Amino acid sequence: MKPIIISLLALVSCSVHAQKLPTVQKVSFRAPANVKIDGKADEWGAQFQAYNPATDIFYSLANDDKKLYLVFQANERFLINKIVNGGLKLSVQKNGSRNDSNVPSVQFPYFKKGSRVNFATPKLTDVRKELLQHALDSVMQAYNTKLRTNVKWIYTKGIADVDTVLSIYNDKGIEVANAFDTKRVYTCEMAIDLKNLGLSINDVSKFSYHITLNGGPNKYAMDVSFGAVTNDDGTPAEDFAKQLNHHVKVNEATTDFWGEYTLTK
Repeated sequence: MKPIIISLLALVSCSVHAQKLPTVQKVSFRAPANVKIDGKADEWGAQFQAYNPATDIFYSLANDDKKLYLVFQANERFLINKIVNGGLKLSVQKNGSRNDSNVPSVQFPYFKKGSRVNFATPKLTDVRKELLQHALDSVMQAYNTKLRTNVKWIYTKGIADVDTVLSIYNDKGIEVANAFDTKRVYTCEMAIDLKNLGLSINDVSKFSYHITLNGGPNKYAMDVSFGAVTNDDGTPAEDFAKQLNHHVKVNEATTDFWGEYTLTK
């Protein structure tokens, strides 16, 4: 079961890194001057501002004089499928309360009913070392082609003069992009005009934000379960099957968290 062992080691490494970060971002900071919404986190530096265990994402929130930025990453297959198919929704409550009724929100990705996409994890453990990087590059390109082909919409709510279902190519002050890297890590970036959120760089009041990953028994649910799972020697791996099914169930659930942020000049 080498692929499983490698995967578990990667998760342990990720968990150690996550333990060093707060569960919710504690500070405000200016977006990098060279920020480009392209689904790559290079310009954001080596570390995110928080890791939230409720949603299992790494994220940073930032701003400049005109926009609010959200960049986040996920590195586990079930979670990535959940995000891509169900979307991440960012809601902003200007008055600072934890109530997101009738507030502006942006959800990305967004699929129209009946559409979805899946990212399977290819087995690369048998690839010769000298060919591994080429294989990883090929997987990344295939994944990103699938994103470009299928992920085309944003869902908005509570934003004046902006359609509810909006193309990713728009002139409404909402930029989005998502992409995989060669490690099969998924990165998503959003940039939203402050005016779309009822915010201004001249307002130093703290506001609340609500991040939601859609899931549950709806059109986004993966409806996946594992039956008999065996070890390499053919014996039943019942405990592992239970872990897999629990993992799928958790990642199908709608998860969310609240945070607070103050725009910085």
